[in-house]
Amino acid sequence: MSWAAYPGPVNGVRWVAVACLGLTLAACSGAAPDDGADPVAEVTYVLLPHPDDEFQVWSQVEGREDSYTVFVLMTRGEQSSYCDSETGGGRWTSTCADARLASWTGFFEQMGEQDATLPGALPAEPERVTGLDPDDVAVGRDDDGEVTVDADALVWRDAEGRGALVAFDLGDGDLTEQEATWAAEQVITDPAEFGLLDRAPDRVLGAYYFPGEADGCFSYPHPDHAAVAAIIRAADLAPVQAYATCRAADAGASESRVSDGAAEAAFGDGGAFPAHYGWLGDWPLARDDQSQLFHVPQAFVGGGGTE
Repeated sequence: MSWAAYPGPVNGVRWVAVACLGLTLAACSGAAPDDGADPVAEVTYVLLPHPDDEFQVWSQVEGREDSYTVFVLMTRGEQSSYCDSETGGGRWTSTCADARLASWTGFFEQMGEQDATLPGALPAEPERVTGLDPDDVAVGRDDDGEVTVDADALVWRDAEGRGALVAFDLGDGDLTEQEATWAAEQVITDPAEFGLLDRAPDRVLGAYYFPGEADGCFSYPHPDHAAVAAIIRAADLAPVQAYATCRAADAGASESRVSDGAAEAAFGDGGAFPAHYGWLGDWPLARDDQSQLFHVPQAFVGGGGTE
């Protein structure tokens, strides 16, 4: 593979120690720095189906000192009906894909002003990683019947070494578990090829997925989110791995809350979410329950991993 400039803007689950997701994670992580030789205390990879899903795991990534966090985006969100707008330029278009990536990076840059532990000092243009081998996995986008194959990835590395953003283009609305597994393994097993910290992750997190119905819970059976949740349940990627869900889904779910400061920075007046994702519609923040897709009380369940 090589680098190039980017031209444009629950059944059968094996559970892991989800309790380690909270404040005790440093104690159960197997990759603590040795005598201060490694300034990074914790490496986390976050698997996201779409650009805007990152806030669904925010309680588990914000304010973690000496952390290195990589957000891995599986699709560009180009199928959204909100693409049929002046900003989006139409569904399945490069205009919408680029607009969604610009919103994604802009969100992190603005949130980085509130939280200095996250990757927010991003380059104006990403670098492209080429030569990734999909092997026998059918990777590509199905844009209303038109199939295109793109196995490259875009990488924005934080200038202060706090992590990176990595974006694949595997098809909004048609992401498969096989595609998502391939993308995750490409980055996690060979981070140096993406210009990332060459160290195995302590944690792998996934975006919100809850296909059921429950009081105070947002039902979200999106197939792209199902694909990411399936990876967390089945793959062995890190000692600790979990995806966000409704706390009513499992009595053993680990719960944590987004801080007041982060909630205000993201969804308050002039917040990063409406500032960068506002063209995708009105997405309110649920502060006391999980009745909206984006919520302050968050819950996580896990699977796979090293037992």
